Amino acid sequence: MNAKRYLLIVDVGTGSGRSVVFDEMGTQVSVCQREWSHPPDPRYPGSLDFDSAGNWKLVCECVRGSMERAGIEPARVAAVSATSMRHGI
Repeated sequence: MNAKRYLLIVDVGTGSGRSVVFDEMGTQVSVCQREWSHPPDPRYPGSLDFDSAGNWKLVCECVRGSMERAGIEPARVAAVSATSMRHGI
């Protein structure tokens, strides 16, 4: 019996991270997204900081959440694609 396989997409943007699961036909099966903020860095007036460690945890929550919502086990993920505007991730 051939188990259905899925594609896992991770997108890290300016205001949030998200994970999306697609089936092999390209149909979106589930999504999980977490927003984040950029606190100012008091050492540099007018700057914003990116909490890489904290936001990485949010991205991991998204991956787990999208897979749980899809009802799939990690072994059923055939491929992972990632895109990021945040090089800290």
